[in-house]
Amino acid sequence: MNIEIHQPHDSFAKRILSDIAVARELITVHVPADIVKRIDWESLQLTNKSFISKELKQYHSDVVYKCMIDNKQTYIYTLVEHQSTPDELLSFRLLEYNVLLIRQHLDEGNKKLPIINLCIYAGQESPYPYSVDIFDCFEDIELARGKMFKPAKLLDLTILNQEELLKDGSFGLVEILLKQGIERDHLNWINNNTVLICKITKSPFGSTGVMYILGTDDKNDPEDLLKAIIKASPDQETIIMSAAHKLQEKAKLEGIQTEKMQIAKNMLKEGCEISLIQRITELPKVSIENLKREIEKSSRNK
Repeated sequence: MNIEIHQPHDSFAKRILSDIAVARELITVHVPADIVKRIDWESLQLTNKSFISKELKQYHSDVVYKCMIDNKQTYIYTLVEHQSTPDELLSFRLLEYNVLLIRQHLDEGNKKLPIINLCIYAGQESPYPYSVDIFDCFEDIELARGKMFKPAKLLDLTILNQEELLKDGSFGLVEILLKQGIERDHLNWINNNTVLICKITKSPFGSTGVMYILGTDDKNDPEDLLKAIIKASPDQETIIMSAAHKLQEKAKLEGIQTEKMQIAKNMLKEGCEISLIQRITELPKVSIENLKREIEKSSRNK
């Protein structure tokens, strides 16, 4: 008798671990005891979430449970490994799956969640030869432990004035532009800071800085802004006018792109195939797929 089962490992793992009684035993034995005591077992349930690609299902399976721990919804992400060659970056792959789970959770209208990870290994090499500590994936482990997943260094431009920002050298000019950009009204600022504007236009990012000023102002006539910038830095007029021209060309291209995206959006709503939309709009397939997900997300949230 010749029986060939497609992806037998994935099918077996999913079937067995989908049994809540089995899940309860798994969690009771392998989740830390202090957490087990805080689980509301009545809330334990299987989800339909899965983050393993079709190509990898013959090597990996994942089952996602959710339950309440201390009255907070928690996911227990269970990965079953049955590939013959162990993966040295297993902990990184788990992190990737966790991020996908969090993103899906947020897209469903939720805010925050904790995740508990379990991994079941059934490969040929014994024992499992690699660490499942994410920090061991880094070249400099001590640096990673000291800095990764710690609060980010926050440079809050909103609480610093121009004089303080200029202490950061040439990058201070970038910080000032970013701080001013939120105002969206730059004419008076340009006229009152001619020395600063001159420094910006003469910096290595002078052209980009001029484009940023013009592109973030929606209160003044661009011609008035250009005149003010040239008046502040007359010897840089060629660079300033070149930046303005580049910005015009960029705006034209973005207008065409916006029109194509609107066509794609309308076609998706009509149920057209992505391949057809791609031929008509010449948009990248990934852009159309992302747009489709946005439409589906918006529809779910209504």
